[in-house]
Amino acid sequence: MIASSPDHPVVPTHDGGPDVINRRHFLAGASAVVAAPVLVWLGIDLATDDPAGPRSPDRRPHDNGPVPTLPPQYLQGAPTVALLARTGPYLTSPGGTFSTSYQEDSPVEDKTWDMRGARFLGYFDKDAFYETGEFAGGSTPEQKNIHPIRLGRAMPMGGAAIIGGVVEGTQPETLTWERMKYGQEVQDDTDRWIDAGRPRSVDPHAAQRGNDNQDGDPRMYIREGTWAVWDGVRVRNSHDGIGLYRAEEEGSGTCYVRNCWLQDIRDDAIENDQWHDLHVLDTLVDGTYTFLSTQRNDDDDSDSEQVITVEDSVIRLKPFPGGYLARSTDHTHGSIYKSRPNSPGLVLRNVVIAAERFRDLAGSDGLDRILPTRQGSIVDSYENVTLVWLGAGPYPGNVPDGCTLTTDPAVYEAAVADWKTRHGVDERGGVDMGRMLTPALPAWRTAPPAGATPPG
Repeated sequence: MIASSPDHPVVPTHDGGPDVINRRHFLAGASAVVAAPVLVWLGIDLATDDPAGPRSPDRRPHDNGPVPTLPPQYLQGAPTVALLARTGPYLTSPGGTFSTSYQEDSPVEDKTWDMRGARFLGYFDKDAFYETGEFAGGSTPEQKNIHPIRLGRAMPMGGAAIIGGVVEGTQPETLTWERMKYGQEVQDDTDRWIDAGRPRSVDPHAAQRGNDNQDGDPRMYIREGTWAVWDGVRVRNSHDGIGLYRAEEEGSGTCYVRNCWLQDIRDDAIENDQWHDLHVLDTLVDGTYTFLSTQRNDDDDSDSEQVITVEDSVIRLKPFPGGYLARSTDHTHGSIYKSRPNSPGLVLRNVVIAAERFRDLAGSDGLDRILPTRQGSIVDSYENVTLVWLGAGPYPGNVPDGCTLTTDPAVYEAAVADWKTRHGVDERGGVDMGRMLTPALPAWRTAPPAGATPPG
């Protein structure tokens, strides 16, 4: 199989003729009738050559009842049934395993990538990229692949959707954060800097090559004023999990991330540093260094209308080897919301967040552990958020109004089990893609507690 590259671009499949239904008219019609269970999606078996061990392939869709009627939150952007019904140049269905970057730099508008039959391998190690590493040496295309999926880089798009697909990192899970991000030389200098007492006169990143770093992630570039959808995407052992980008000179779009499953993400589960409006729904992040990043460089810019909403989701910050400016023998994780003071407002509803060991820099002000509570032109709000502290000692962060704190790991474990059951994940990790894309609803949506007010 030839994966997309500058030398071998992906060519959209044209399976429609001159009488292909107008895509915009079709989407409008499909949205109006989507409440009916009109489609059962086919599950696709995936390869099981997982470097960490065999993985159960995806299973066929569930047949134990009708596809549930989904509430409006699951249909934003456009319903998945409509996104998968696109035809001609507006639908591409890659299949098999890709070990080099899958790219379409200038795709058509309103396009769906049905990736339920595809697996994308990346190698997230800065030294592999620079051909200096002990593990890789950059000797294979896979070991130089830091962007398993990259869509719209030359021409950001609107109405785009990625449905399904598995992205997996194949680098050793023992690599430290500094090694993966900047290279082993920077990690060695960081260790020496810490041993010397972290002197302010020394820059442990002096060996960093320019301003380059390893931001490896599957990514889409979204055009100003448009939307994009990620639905049922699975990412494991990557550097960043999902990357949301745009053209530097343009404004933001809106991104909908739903029913996604991210595991062992070594930096940001979702990178939104260019400040798209973002809605994360019914997503499981089962191990990440940082959940969400909005560290835009132009600090003076802000938009009080921009909001990032996360609801019906389960998140775990997990300690990984090293960390930013951390010793290679440490195991730490970063923050829930890696942000600037003027980053978009954060809204969390019906969310469980587990944490264990925030990184602890000398002289740190503890901001990594803090959920923002801005109430001026930018507003942060929390409703039915459960913070689960898995670490030693008292919880080092804050507990804003609308949040509760527990030290019982069973709370997080039950939330994960519930998400997997509702999304058709079996005990071996196999996935029923019909259920993944049309999950059973959280309990509160079908039977809210007496006196409860469902989130708007």
